[in-house]
Amino acid sequence: MREPAPWTTRWTLDAPCDDVWAALSDLREMPRWWPAMWRSVEELPRDADTALPMVSAEVRGATPVTYAFSARCELHDGRAMRWALVGDLEGVFEARVETVEGDRCAVLWTWRVRCDQPSLRDIPLVADVLALDLAWAHARGLTSLRHELARRRGDDPPAPPAPAGESTLPWTLAVAGVTAAVLGVVGLLVRRRTW
Repeated sequence: MREPAPWTTRWTLDAPCDDVWAALSDLREMPRWWPAMWRSVEELPRDADTALPMVSAEVRGATPVTYAFSARCELHDGRAMRWALVGDLEGVFEARVETVEGDRCAVLWTWRVRCDQPSLRDIPLVADVLALDLAWAHARGLTSLRHELARRRGDDPPAPPAPAGESTLPWTLAVAGVTAAVLGVVGLLVRRRTW
């Protein structure tokens, strides 16, 4: 099976790297401060061979697709983490925190995953749907992290950006539109051949 192409994004924040890492380093806290993406994260019993954590999680983006997976931590060193995913998402994701200058830092996210959800895995554009979900969720994640850092400083920030609505109507209309367009093109091609 071919290695999935990476999806990456970079956040730049006016905050010390230690503060940013403290917010990012515990996946179990992400549903609280980044609810637009992280629906749930529960700790699993740790692997007997390592002290690193394992979790089960559900994430979602702009579309009404929820991805459930278990994740085993492969790296967690104070400035970087790498998680191996098994389930609806297969592959790895990483987050690295780097100093940009002074009290500014950057977070580099890399997702190298494929969708293995049974209802979606054979759809030709599933990689595009996953990329859309990641882009939408990470745009809100940057705002959420800024709010979380403000909360940790003792400020009173607004609530983090909410998850996408539960309505499947936009998704249904998009799928219906694409299907109608494909059927229309096929109909034209068939009509041309019969003339």
